[in-house]
Amino acid sequence: MVIEYKEKRYELVETCMACPEQYDVFELVSNGSLKNKVGYIRMRHGNLTVNCPDYSGRLVYKDSPDGDGCFEEEERDFYLMRCIASIYNFYSPEREMTDEELDEFFGKETM
Repeated sequence: MVIEYKEKRYELVETCMACPEQYDVFELVSNGSLKNKVGYIRMRHGNLTVNCPDYSGRLVYKDSPDGDGCFEEEERDFYLMRCIASIYNFYSPEREMTDEELDEFFGKETM
């Protein structure tokens, strides 16, 4: 799955087909090839975490979606976009957005 955010493109590679739902995230370069691994997304027991650059890296986002070992179908796109925004902000030279700013930017109630 490819997600575009601002001027970047990210490839999410699902690493587990059952529970927990988890992804390695790679930034794509302009010719479409994979660049460096930039993040790790994991959804387990209702806890969503994003670490950069991998599972043992810095926690950059956490939330509590409705799903248990994986996202509910209707919430997956919403939360994956928030995860990508958090990864982007981690590597951005600009300051990171707070949870409140993310809620305002994405409109948590729109899920």
